[in-house]
Amino acid sequence: MSLQSINSSQQVEENCVDNLSEPLKGLWERSAEQLTEDEGVAVADLLYRYKDVFSLSEQDLGRTNLIGHQIDTGDARLIKQKPRCTSPSKHAEIERQVKDLLQRGVVKKSNSP
Repeated sequence: MSLQSINSSQQVEENCVDNLSEPLKGLWERSAEQLTEDEGVAVADLLYRYKDVFSLSEQDLGRTNLIGHQIDTGDARLIKQKPRCTSPSKHAEIERQVKDLLQRGVVKKSNSP
């Protein structure tokens, strides 16, 4: 590899990494520890090109309406079970998480039989 191509690779890597958000920079840094310089450049470029598809926090979960799914249970009968018992401390955390998921639109209320 020539000195010019090494400098060019370093510039590409630096430009890509400099333009990443902090969570993606951290991901690149952790990944680059195990990679050759060329692989590090390729990963930096990949992260930069696809930066809009990475979730950067628990708050920015994506969703799509491009695909749906159904669960085929055939002619199986419904299974009725009581809710599982939880300790008061766990119950409070479950309620907090469900409320958060409802507010973010990740889940919706249902009326199951």
